[in-house]
Amino acid sequence: MAQSQPIRGSETRHEMTRKRPVDLDHLSRQTSGDPIVEREALSLFVVQSRLCLQRLRQAMGERDRADAAHTLKGSAVAVGAWGIADHAEALEHLCAEGSRDAFRDHLVELESEIDEVGRFVRRHFTAH
Repeated sequence: MAQSQPIRGSETRHEMTRKRPVDLDHLSRQTSGDPIVEREALSLFVVQSRLCLQRLRQAMGERDRADAAHTLKGSAVAVGAWGIADHAEALEHLCAEGSRDAFRDHLVELESEIDEVGRFVRRHFTAH
């Protein structure tokens, strides 16, 4: 799973996520350090992540679920939301395996992570 990959130095995605739900250093690199673009990217990500969560819940087939998980994973990686990326990647693999119980468990964890990122974004941009 992606959470064991080093981000920088000896830190892993898992360690980075425990510190804060969005890697602001990564986001800054992705946005060339423009705080307006950072705010816009994170705001759009929060909305899109909730839409993907809804797609994951409502999808009729495994392929549709896998596509929604893959989309969410890519968006999460782009903004540095490693916890969401890791959960989305796990969901994508569980779709291929057809593990419905594990899928539901990860979906609950994913929702919690999405909520945490939403709170973090509100706090971060209210404080700045």
